[in-house]
Amino acid sequence: ICPGTQIQLSASGGISYDWFPTTGLSNSGISTPIAIPVSTTTYKVIVTGPMGCYSSDSVLITLPPSSIFAVSPADTNICIGSSAMLAASGGNIYQWYPLGTVMNATSASALVSPLENTTYKVVITDTICQKTDSLFVPVNLMSLPNTSIAKSNDVNCILGQVQLRAAGGINYHWEPANALSEPNSAFPIANPSVTTTYTVSISDINGCAAKDSIIVNVSKGDPANGYLLPNAFTPNGDGINDCFGVQKWGMVQKLELFIYDRWGKLIFYTKDASRCWDGTYHAKSQPAGTYIYQIKAESICGSIFRKGTVTLLK
Repeated sequence: ICPGTQIQLSASGGISYDWFPTTGLSNSGISTPIAIPVSTTTYKVIVTGPMGCYSSDSVLITLPPSSIFAVSPADTNICIGSSAMLAASGGNIYQWYPLGTVMNATSASALVSPLENTTYKVVITDTICQKTDSLFVPVNLMSLPNTSIAKSNDVNCILGQVQLRAAGGINYHWEPANALSEPNSAFPIANPSVTTTYTVSISDINGCAAKDSIIVNVSKGDPANGYLLPNAFTPNGDGINDCFGVQKWGMVQKLELFIYDRWGKLIFYTKDASRCWDGTYHAKSQPAGTYIYQIKAESICGSIFRKGTVTLLK
């Protein structure tokens, strides 16, 4: 029976009756007392016949726990586009509202995916004790980060890398992560070998995340038609065309730059693309005239080989 309700007990076969415990009984000395127990109780009765013989029997009255309806969490905040799991307890029948954004609307646990701030209602019923109540859970939506994404350039034979830039959050995660300097940075450097779409997930202080993407185009030309070189230079210190080298070739690897005089003597050599020949040999200025160069390198567009002459002008 449910807590707070009553039940009539009944014994027969004798002329006197003695029930115990007496707690919760209307009259412990009759054959049909009313029982209102406050907890699960075994009532025992001793029945005495007309000749003084007696016998006993018992009955178990079970009280289930009092129905305590509850729902959790009491309220919750979720990101736009996310879902929340709401859980109710205390009954054996459940119905959630509004139905349109609830999955498993007749289950104790319901997955809700609101499109706006929504207060969800659950009607809980305990059919054993015929008790019904409604509980409510506000679910509020938090805005997604206002994101932006950009790139410094596309990639070609000269510009071998690109800086990606993202803003609007406190945490960043880029994919694909290969060929990226720092996948969890707002400003990673990318070195793609093929045209690639980079996607970044940006999350804010509330943990809400938004995604954005950008395409980095990779154009590979024929090295024979690129990587230009001047045919003359003037190392006079005016800051214009003072040096002969490959600084404008962008990212190259395995570079070797040789400079020879007209007699075939090696007067300059470097593997560093940032270095160039300033017209000197052992810190002595070389005479005006024609010099021979040879360049070997590797780039994203393939192998590079150059051989020719450059004129040093005074």
